[in-house]
Formats: sequence, structure tokens, C-alpha cells
Amino acid sequence: MLLQGSWSQDPVVSFVSRQHRANDPGCCSEARRVEREGGKLSSTGYREWRVYPGDRSERVSKSQGPGSLAVTRSLGHPELSKYGVTAIPEMEEIELEGGTFDFSIVLLLTDGITDVLSQSAICGAVSKFVEGPGSVDCGMLAGAIIDCAAAEESAHDDLTVVVLVVEHL
Repeated sequence: MLLQGSWSQDPVVSFVSRQHRANDPGCCSEARRVEREGGKLSSTGYREWRVYPGDRSERVSKSQGPGSLAVTRSLGHPELSKYGVTAIPEMEEIELEGGTFDFSIVLLLTDGITDVLSQSAICGAVSKFVEGPGSVDCGMLAGAIIDCAAAEESAHDDLTVVVLVVEHL
């Protein structure tokens, strides 16, 4: 997630990447990639699709991992890599607009965060930590986002945040 803003106003949220979820309508290419690489997509019945091993008889044991995953890109589930789940990121090069904005904040968020917090909630948490040049404490900001997500009743996944602040001079 990329947020950009000026010291005089709230940050403007701009998404550079998308969530890589098995049921995301914008990720049709992800579903095709997973199936091409041996995985199958199946509905859980709760409006969520998950990536499973291609041959259901070849179940991944509980000791090896979750057996299925809602995201198609993951750092923590190598047991599902032969079924299309990959740690290779989708990358895009963008030019930061230093002339228009005073700063840019890049947030790397796990699905445990983005499943329970809306874009506006994340932006609201960030705006509380943006007061002026040199004012953003990355550790405090990451902690605040994690605290917001942990307070949600539906939070049950890992909650990880990485913050990078770029101040445009």
C-alpha cells in the first residue's frame, strides 16, 4: 500500500498493489496461474475461495501447514509452493510524485491486517502519526496499525506491518 500526502492535509491513499486472494475478482490471472502450477481453487462456502493441492488425495498434513490458503502469494507456506502459492512478489515500478506530495509512506501488510481493516481505517491510523517533516516514528505507526487490527473481533491471523517513509525534499 502506498500513501502520499502533504504536511498540511491528511494523506491521500493510493494502492499500488492488490491483495492476492484466491477469490479476488481482479485476480483472474492469479487463479489461472495457480491452476497452471498444479493448485485448485475451491469455495469454503463463506464467500471465500482457497488454494488447495491439485490432487485432493495428496492433502498437506496439519504438521506441514494449513492444507489450504486464501492468498496466492505467501512467504510462510512453502509446503503449498508446488500448488501455485508463491513467495515471488508481483512488482510494479512507479515514480513518486515529489512535486505534488511532501512524503510517501509504503506499508507492507499481511492479510491478517487487510482482512480486518479498511483502507480508510489504515489511512486514519497513519494520519495520526504524520505531523511534520521527520515526525513519523515507523515503529509507533506499525504498532498502532497492529493494535487497530487486533482490536477487531474478526482478527485471527498473523498481524505484520513494515513501514517505509520517504520524505520528498
